[in-house]
Amino acid sequence: MKKKLLKVSLILFSLFILIPSEKRGILVILFALIAVITSPQYPKIKTLKLFLINALPFIIYLLSLLLYFDPEQTPKKLETGLSIIVLPLIFAIINKEIFNKKVEILMQKVFVFSAVLFSLIILIYFMNLGYFTGVKTYGYCLSKLTNKLPLLADHPIYISIALSIAILFSYNIYLNISKYYEKIVLLIAVFIVFATILFLSRRGPVFALCLALIPVLYKLYKSSNRKSLFMKLGIGAIVSAITIILLVKPIKKRVFEVLNPKTYVEKNETNSTNNRIQIYKCAVELIKQKPILGYGIGRDRKELYDCYKENLYYLYENKFNTHNQYLGILLRFGTLGLLSFFLFLLYNYRAALNSKNIIFLSILIFYTTNFLFENVLERQNGVILFSFLINYYSFKNIEDD
Repeated sequence: MKKKLLKVSLILFSLFILIPSEKRGILVILFALIAVITSPQYPKIKTLKLFLINALPFIIYLLSLLLYFDPEQTPKKLETGLSIIVLPLIFAIINKEIFNKKVEILMQKVFVFSAVLFSLIILIYFMNLGYFTGVKTYGYCLSKLTNKLPLLADHPIYISIALSIAILFSYNIYLNISKYYEKIVLLIAVFIVFATILFLSRRGPVFALCLALIPVLYKLYKSSNRKSLFMKLGIGAIVSAITIILLVKPIKKRVFEVLNPKTYVEKNETNSTNNRIQIYKCAVELIKQKPILGYGIGRDRKELYDCYKENLYYLYENKFNTHNQYLGILLRFGTLGLLSFFLFLLYNYRAALNSKNIIFLSILIFYTTNFLFENVLERQNGVILFSFLINYYSFKNIEDD
């Protein structure tokens, strides 16, 4: 019974992308209840140490309250970040059966299945809106996906992040299946999910996924008995990706605007890359004024918005954040906060490298790269999945030692 409940808890998290975004916090609550029901264990010293390190980002949140408290913004931000401290606490006490190899593979298979299903939902939704027949523009359909898709509406960046995790999980699934038809089905699933990621054309997640796949592909290549076939498949995947980029105009536009020199010298609110440049300029100027302790939760946004007013009013109207997790931490918590965050990341990188866990390492590479382009930890959709994955694999690593 206990083992079944543990499986249920992981399967629920594996269905993350199919859970309405505003309801995903319930996953953490259910996970906590199951952890208590299935005979929680008293944590060892090394487990407590890992809990403190993985909860460090939230501890920084709490310490920042000593500097500044915004009665409107601070409670909301603390609520959003709760999973950063709740999930490592759950993994510290949960029955260690949850780290069983078969349970892990089941979790990954369900996650990939969910990603395929959601990918098909996206493509069907775009088709029904009239994108493929030219009735509606790509931008119009994308806005509907963000705000109007029944039950599953979400920002394309966070959809792309979840889909990318499914691609990384497919590596471990591939290693643990032997039947030829199962591998074919898996390859088809990967193609559908990867094509959807490219179709959504979020450059940050695509770039992060490419970097995260390097250790995975290297490991596959080294272990493959048919290296020439592997190389052909790799070249085929690259050619397919380039073809999709060149044929789908919105994707092509977003890629080529990065290469356009005007992007970096002229203010243009229709150019997303230029918008980021203006955001980064404001963030850096503000950080220079308070480099050690930052502005605190709430006041960081006020200062940022004031800067937007003076530089590009469009940014102020849309209330953009820093679009860079590291700059966001510097702005909010200063250099001390960023160093603490780096300590948390470096500890987990070291654990992943020492354990030679390719999935754990790839997930870390994927997220730390995404942090360059998005404030993942400031949205519930981002922070819950990140915290769950990092804590699952870091605590699993302790149990495997």
